[in-house]
Amino acid sequence: HAALAIEKAGGPDAEQWRQDANLLAGCAAADGPDPVAAADAIERYAAALDERGQRLEVAFARPFLAIALGRSGEYERALEVIEQAYTDLPSDAGWLTTAAVNHTRAVLLARGGDRAATSSLIYGDTLAEALWRQRLGTLHTATTLRSYSQLRKEHARVARTAETDAVTDVPNRRAFDRVLDSMKGSGDNRAVAVLVVDLDNFKAVNDAQGHAAGDDVLRAVAAALVREIRDGDLVARLGGDEFGVLLPGASGEVAEVVARRMVDAVNALVECLITVSIGAASGATSAALATWHDADLAMYVAKRAGGNQAHLHELES
Repeated sequence: HAALAIEKAGGPDAEQWRQDANLLAGCAAADGPDPVAAADAIERYAAALDERGQRLEVAFARPFLAIALGRSGEYERALEVIEQAYTDLPSDAGWLTTAAVNHTRAVLLARGGDRAATSSLIYGDTLAEALWRQRLGTLHTATTLRSYSQLRKEHARVARTAETDAVTDVPNRRAFDRVLDSMKGSGDNRAVAVLVVDLDNFKAVNDAQGHAAGDDVLRAVAAALVREIRDGDLVARLGGDEFGVLLPGASGEVAEVVARRMVDAVNALVECLITVSIGAASGATSAALATWHDADLAMYVAKRAGGNQAHLHELES
């Protein structure tokens, strides 16, 4: 990478960038086949960077210079360089430079027979190995958690896809039934309104204009119905040309108002000439399945009356 930087450097600061890259290239060559040339390059370019005040880069390069000198047979100079690096180590040098200076100093002292340095080096290597194992364990844990997170997202995506109608992009019958089942077992006596929406003469649209036109009509009607509900309400395509609507907390009177608004909203669609018959009913949340049945009966009353209207199921007194 340093060689590539040297080759590609350009602009008014090209020479400065080349000096930086040449210093790194020399550091990279410190344990290569020509340590003498590496030491010469590090010294030369470190001096240039030192003149520019780049003390952190110079501090980073000194352990490499010591290694190159030691491999060139200049053990005393190598020790002198690393001792100076140890003494001049900037407080803000960072963990990598600090570790490199201390480790290189211990290596060179141990080579000269310093028992304390040898012990320190063994201890340091043992600690580094333990820290490395801990880091690998942390990385493994992070990778596993990321995999679990991706898996959860994929499961959520699949679940959404499984409960979304492919034509209208609203919830499908499966989602509607799941919510109804949860209401049925809730033991909740709060009110919920159910609307059953059926398109009038939809078969004629399919026969005259084709199924693509019919899908366009379904999408337009679904969007019109969704615009009339609140957050927390549900519009679902139950199949064919029928939709179901759940309005938690809504009374029969509220359900009738919403149903009539939906009839008007579909009538206002300029992109398709279609009307709807809507049946509405309200009851306890725990009896939502029976309320759905009542709304279905009310829808047929509206349809037999000519369609394009809403009818509220009245509870028998």
